[in-house]
Amino acid sequence: MNSQASKPNITVFFPVYNDERTVEKITLKTIAVLEKCANNYEIIMIVVPIILAKLRMT
Repeated sequence: MNSQASKPNITVFFPVYNDERTVEKITLKTIAVLEKCANNYEIIMIVVPIILAKLRMT
């Protein structure tokens, strides 16, 4: 059996709000992990509007 065929396809979602300092680091770490354990992968970053983020915090 081909090891590539046994790996899953993975989608990762990250909500992003006020993360300028950490988004690159978490993305690079995620890619490193996905390259080892996924056949195909995608990373989707969802920008959370400030108004929505404030509503969720209160």
